[in-house]
Amino acid sequence: MKRLDGFFKLMMLLVVLSLFFSSCDKVGVNPGDDSSGLSKGDTVWVFQLDEPGFKINDVPLAKGNDGSIYFEAVPFEVEEMTRVYALSSDGKLKWKTEGLSEFYISNNIVVGDNGTLYCTSGMFLFAINPENGNINWTWECPRKLKLGNIEWDAYLPLSGLTLTNNGDLVFQTSGTLNGVLEAMFCVDEQGNEKWHSLRQNSGSNQITVGPDGMIYSYGHPWDENGYYQPEGLIVTNPDNGAIEKYLQGSAVNVLVYPVFTSNNNLVVPLYDTVKCLNLNDYTLKWEFVLNGPIQFPNNLLTDNNGNTFITPPFYKISDNETGLIESPESLVIPWYSVIDNNSNLTGMESYAHPSLISVNDKGEELWKKQEYYLGNSARSVMLSDDVLYFSTTYENNNGNSVSEIIALQWDASMIQTGWPRISHDNRNTCNFNKW
Repeated sequence: MKRLDGFFKLMMLLVVLSLFFSSCDKVGVNPGDDSSGLSKGDTVWVFQLDEPGFKINDVPLAKGNDGSIYFEAVPFEVEEMTRVYALSSDGKLKWKTEGLSEFYISNNIVVGDNGTLYCTSGMFLFAINPENGNINWTWECPRKLKLGNIEWDAYLPLSGLTLTNNGDLVFQTSGTLNGVLEAMFCVDEQGNEKWHSLRQNSGSNQITVGPDGMIYSYGHPWDENGYYQPEGLIVTNPDNGAIEKYLQGSAVNVLVYPVFTSNNNLVVPLYDTVKCLNLNDYTLKWEFVLNGPIQFPNNLLTDNNGNTFITPPFYKISDNETGLIESPESLVIPWYSVIDNNSNLTGMESYAHPSLISVNDKGEELWKKQEYYLGNSARSVMLSDDVLYFSTTYENNNGNSVSEIIALQWDASMIQTGWPRISHDNRNTCNFNKW
């Protein structure tokens, strides 16, 4: 009987130990799971690119419908082509595409409603199967386009990729070659061109779709006499490419998107001025002249309370109805920020101090990680499901280049009102209505 009693005690001990160790295995594995035992800023996982001669490029990360993380890797020491990679939600490599082209991805990776990935590289638009990384189809920029009765060269790199409300792909060509015609294009999900609209794009690659479904971009529209007009904001009909509105403005900063605020305003950054327009009729509500031009790198962000942040220089426009500026000299706003649903901003502190930093809407520091060197990958910060993702490339102690994607536990998710910038939408659609 004593032997049986000892056997039962041993069995109970094994069961308890099994339950204990199985629970320990789960700690820190599930991104965004509050039961993981991780605190804000703790590492969830680290992925290191094991691809000699390649590095993770400075383009925004994208997140798929199944939680996969997508990024671009580019060659820098080998004669190879740009590729897109996919990670599972726990940071494991799923697949990589074949070489796309010798050009880097010009703007961002977007994810369609059915999960298909789209990206532009050089003169090509690629549709990528999210299950295995195979190329579904490729669209190539036309060699010629007509202006009036004359055919012009039109073979230029593609940029500014985004999705319209019905899932069509919109992008444009841009370049500095004389005698080469630029245009905005619309292609459907099967890779068929629906329309193109001629305009000079001034090197700008910023396109977004507003809450009204219209396409907003910068450039020079053509007039009826065949001359292009001064630079400004162009509002394009997504159904046929017709220009519905043109708002002239000088020297638009091509790296800053228009912002749609939670109270239905459109905030447009120009060279040294920020204008707020009523989105219903584009009438001017207010404008504010800055102390100097909006610089590079820069952000224009809006939060749940209608505040607008500009950096650098550092401004907080605290009331979108009046354009009131609140203590600009005291604000510390990270460059290349993302903004969460607590109105906290997270990004790189500065080029002089490339640490990951988080501040509140008063510019007060909440959190900082100095050991994470963002370097030239500062734009690839992404926030989703209470996890902050970012990429970093640095030299290790042996002088070798190391490229990593790091997932950190966070205490908030991405803001869900307004449209501050591309990484506001973790699917990278640049579309106000696509969450």
